[in-house]
Amino acid sequence: MISVLKKMKMTSDMYFANNFPEEKFDFIYIDGAHTSTQVLVDAINSFPRLKVGGIPAFDDYEWPKYSGTLNNPKSGIDCG
Repeated sequence: MISVLKKMKMTSDMYFANNFPEEKFDFIYIDGAHTSTQVLVDAINSFPRLKVGGIPAFDDYEWPKYSGTLNNPKSGIDCG
């Protein structure tokens, strides 16, 4: 059961650098920039902040707006 849900509108770099570095989460949902590079950065930033058994979730896995590997979240998610 999730006891608190926080919606943050900022980059994962900004959030994780400036907010309670010891805080761990049961669930992290990432819906950010849609480039593979930024999605990978979001994954790298968020994984250490998950509790053991925590769940990361990414939006727009099959986002069709842009074509190509670097302009799509899918390859960044697959690398994470």
